[in-house]
Amino acid sequence: MNRIVKYDILRVVACFAIVMLHVSNGYWYVVNVDSGDFTVMTIYNTFTRFGVPVFFMLSGMFLLDPARELPPANGVPKC
Repeated sequence: MNRIVKYDILRVVACFAIVMLHVSNGYWYVVNVDSGDFTVMTIYNTFTRFGVPVFFMLSGMFLLDPARELPPANGVPKC
């Protein structure tokens, strides 16, 4: 199987962005809106939102590869 390294690196970056997104959302409703902590969490949240659609598109690209043979649905053989 030939792997394309740039897509693997992009997937790793997207995974880190998604983890950072969840971490930045952890105390968003607890911190005072006027504090600097809220501003920092909002900046992290803003810069890591790209990870969700990128990870979704990469997953689709790997799962929906036209060269990949899909298993038959519900045990029905392919015609």
